[in-house]
Amino acid sequence: MKYLVKYTQGNGYTCSCCSHWTNEIQEFLEIQEAITFVADLQNKKYKNNYFDEIEPIPTSKDDFNDDGTIVFDRLEFDRLVETETKRLAILKSEEELRRKEARKQTDIAAEKALLQTLKIKYES
Repeated sequence: MKYLVKYTQGNGYTCSCCSHWTNEIQEFLEIQEAITFVADLQNKKYKNNYFDEIEPIPTSKDDFNDDGTIVFDRLEFDRLVETETKRLAILKSEEELRRKEARKQTDIAAEKALLQTLKIKYES
């Protein structure tokens, strides 16, 4: 099975004369790739990316149930996207905290170096 993820992407402008929106389609061969992509879109809503729809495209007989319907559980997909969206948001928050801590350590080292320089100048 392949999955077509349909989404809308904007340029970030809010005025009607400058705002531009495009409808995009991304194709995935694995459901997990589609889930991660949609979760990433969900985390970037503020950047004018909106998930619209997912369309499963059968590629073999195994992609159909006995009654002829496509083997795809939309509720399960939505649940997995929600879980992945939260996981990605947590990872992003943890990364931001690591960056802040690294900047803080760099600032502390710079202050110590400056104090050491001033101390040397004062003593000489």
